[in-house]
Amino acid sequence: MHIFLIIIGVIALFFFGKFIYDSYLTKNNKRSWQEYKEKYPEDAARIDRNKGLNLSTKPKPNINDKMKSLSLIAEQLGCQANEVKENFLNDLELDNISVKELENMLIVFRSKKLDESKQLDMDIDDTPSALMETWTLEYFNKLI
Repeated sequence: MHIFLIIIGVIALFFFGKFIYDSYLTKNNKRSWQEYKEKYPEDAARIDRNKGLNLSTKPKPNINDKMKSLSLIAEQLGCQANEVKENFLNDLELDNISVKELENMLIVFRSKKLDESKQLDMDIDDTPSALMETWTLEYFNKLI
């Protein structure tokens, strides 16, 4: 029994030593985190938003945040929150936007999502840009 506990203790010390080595001596964690943020910016933003207490990268939709986003878009478009999507899609149709312009719009929405998430303190998928990105993708898929 003593040998078993010694083996478990040695394994635990090995993992603890590896953690200390990676975290403090080589700074691998900071470098790995930067690489992760560059490769998966949305997932990293979710982890940052949770202050590291919850490492889940799954979206956590919040109806109140979505309603807030709809209200912000409605303010910009000058309409009611329940008319936002319809007005947004109508504007896309009326402007006769090309596929290239739609692709550029999607790029802009994707880049704005992260900033809005931090600024409005909401999940990335609930931000105004995320909603407009989704609607633009729907419109884009109709064209193709």
